[in-house]
Amino acid sequence: MKSPPLRVPALALAALLCACSSSGSGTPPPDAAATGTGTLPVVVLPPADASVSAPDASADAAADSGADPDGGADPDGGTKRLPFTEAHQACCAPRAEKHAALEAECAAGKAERCAEAAADFKSGCGAPLDPDRASALMDRGCALGHEPTCTADLAEGIGYGTDNATLRNLCAKTKVMGCYQLALSMSRYESPLHVLNLYKTACDGGDARACFALASEQPTLAERASVAVLSRREIIDLNVRGCTLDPIECRRQVGAPGSGPWARPENKDILAPMLPVLLAGHEKRCEKECDCPSGDVAIWAASVEPERARRYAEKACALHRDCLPLAELLEKGVGGAVDLPRAISIYEPLCPGDSSACDHLAAMFEEGRGKDKDPEAARRRAEEACPLVKDFAYPTATILPQSRVNGTLAACARVARYREEGFGGPKDPKGAYQVYYYYCGTAEGVSLCKKRIALGRSLGYP
Repeated sequence: MKSPPLRVPALALAALLCACSSSGSGTPPPDAAATGTGTLPVVVLPPADASVSAPDASADAAADSGADPDGGADPDGGTKRLPFTEAHQACCAPRAEKHAALEAECAAGKAERCAEAAADFKSGCGAPLDPDRASALMDRGCALGHEPTCTADLAEGIGYGTDNATLRNLCAKTKVMGCYQLALSMSRYESPLHVLNLYKTACDGGDARACFALASEQPTLAERASVAVLSRREIIDLNVRGCTLDPIECRRQVGAPGSGPWARPENKDILAPMLPVLLAGHEKRCEKECDCPSGDVAIWAASVEPERARRYAEKACALHRDCLPLAELLEKGVGGAVDLPRAISIYEPLCPGDSSACDHLAAMFEEGRGKDKDPEAARRRAEEACPLVKDFAYPTATILPQSRVNGTLAACARVARYREEGFGGPKDPKGAYQVYYYYCGTAEGVSLCKKRIALGRSLGYP
């Protein structure tokens, strides 16, 4: 996800950059050999007028218009947060009792209390969810001279609206802030050493994003720069460090369970040590802040610590109604006993609307798990799981753009099979062919091409 546009209090900027104003671009980032792996040479930052790649203008336009460039994704990497539950309110009750005192102490000049009160407004735990009020409190804390408040507020404002000279000076002054963003703006072909050194500096300073970027990009950049490539062990350590520094960023990196590069067998050795750290970080946040984000962390972690993963899924469901991961664990009996009736009770309210929940129901009704076999109900749920089939049934001649198709491959493949076989309703080979035709053209649906060809021949299609 791209960073938000710049919103930097003047006091915070002045506090951090005043020491750099008399020294041009400031001190270069530290020697990599003195801070860890020893594989990266010292790189002097380019002068302020150096040519660098321009930021993506479309990101700024989207931010200015209020659009979410990720299409509605939650900052924590999951779906939009649902309304707080009674369990969440009960968990936050002790913080709510202390909140008024925090605001009073902030108003009386205790700067560190401003940050604590702001955290309540940011999370909606202990105070109503109010980002503007949180920002005002952070600004007051900074104005009172609390440097951690200034730096935290400034870090949140660094984004694509920040010019490279400012990023360069911030990086030189703080050895963390601005370094990652500056690396993103640089050419991987013209300045591989600069990019590597900036990532290393930011990672050593505690920026999890830089640790993940260094782990993923270092082999390619190192070859271009003719320096040593990190070992597999060093890459694993960088990813684990990133998860330790920021569990939420770690969740963004691993993505949805069962998909993306982390689901590939060749990356299993990298992913495995990340998962316990990912789960531990989310457990800590859940306990201390009554915030259990991204319940599907439990699905990832279930492969290494199933009992802990199930307990976390229970908390995420209770506090945030993020219950689909819990239903999957209940259905499979991961981390505890199988509980099919409870799994169905979680899936049912989510369908229609959630393709995965509908597909789970279709499979259970087809196989008679949790209730008697019900082919008609299975087909109905399967149709609800695949919007392509529900909203644009054959014989429409228009092939839909990918953005209009929200059903999972498994859900839509099930619909095609039901239509082709006549399971739970009349046979509809043309309707089945359309599903095969569409998904055969996607990267994930290559396996359906053979079915499309065979069915097309039986229908007399070329």
